Amino acid sequence: MARNEEKAQSMLYRFREAQAAQLGLAKTRQRRPGFAGSVNSVTEAEMWRRDLLSEVSRKIAKIQDVSLSDYQVRDLNDEINKLMGQKYHWEKRIVDLGGPDYRVIKKLYLMLAKILIRSI
Repeated sequence: MARNEEKAQSMLYRFREAQAAQLGLAKTRQRRPGFAGSVNSVTEAEMWRRDLLSEVSRKIAKIQDVSLSDYQVRDLNDEINKLMGQKYHWEKRIVDLGGPDYRVIKKLYLMLAKILIRSI
């Protein structure tokens, strides 16, 4: 079987990619914008938020590996914290564009937890 680099250079692959782009079926893999304010549509901002959440999920799964050293766990934790900050910026941008507020659910959960603690 050919390597991925060889597959990407094949004429059939490039033809299919161009055909899909013309039909609007699939976009080529793009990098997530570093600045959430550069996105001007709710659907695109939600797409990047989902991409960010999947990256956070992968790193959380990786951090639970027992064989990692303390330094690797700390590095992964720092990366996860950085991604969570970016997630906040994407959620804020989605609200600015008129989309749903994903941050409300957490606040509601925390409020219910505080009420539960007070009642105990």
